[in-house]
Amino acid sequence: MKERDTNVLKERIIKRIEREEEERYYTERGYRRFVDKTGNVKWFSPEQYRKWETERTRHQQKRKSLSYYLSGRKTRKTVILVLTGIVIVVIMYFLAELRRG
Repeated sequence: MKERDTNVLKERIIKRIEREEEERYYTERGYRRFVDKTGNVKWFSPEQYRKWETERTRHQQKRKSLSYYLSGRKTRKTVILVLTGIVIVVIMYFLAELRRG
């Protein structure tokens, strides 16, 4: 093995040990590990984690799409009935206008 390869191997081992020790340190104190979308690792205390989780839940509830609300069978049937009623009323209106003039 070349000297460069052994140095790279040593660095990897050192980084792995550092990550393991960091993990052990924070988990022993009750912290929660979080990796954001850019790959950064953050450690939250139990209070910070609860606050973050409630904010995340609130944000997700605000961003639910229309398809989520229409996913229920009862809701879909209601929407279809309402839209069908609207179409029938519009057709009847145009037929009445055609008779008039």
